[in-house]
Amino acid sequence: MGDQSEVYTRTTLACFACGRTPTVAEFLDACQDFQDYLHAGGFASVVRHRCACGETSEVLPEGGRILMGYVYATCSVQFCPVKYAEVPGLAVRRDGPTLVLTHQDREWRLPLGPAPEIRGGGTCGCGG
Repeated sequence: MGDQSEVYTRTTLACFACGRTPTVAEFLDACQDFQDYLHAGGFASVVRHRCACGETSEVLPEGGRILMGYVYATCSVQFCPVKYAEVPGLAVRRDGPTLVLTHQDREWRLPLGPAPEIRGGGTCGCGG
């Protein structure tokens, strides 16, 4: 997706709701499933993450970082990142219907899941 460091605010993996900052492995353990949504002119595998406090958020893992944001709908469902956390060594790939996240010596395999709750949006008049 290219370097977006000027666009998004750099942050940590801390929960937006409770402020808890997990390790990378703890964060990836809490990733539940994914859906494909529009992002930056293409499709991206957006992951549903559930913090230990129960708060659910949407994140987009990429090679070496995790974008944090939200899913919204206008004429189509899209992911809007607002912050990112650097995660050196994080690799992301698809294996058929499964999203595979690899970090250090561990692998997380996430299934395709239900669509997350859509925030905002409404009717844009395009008929979509």
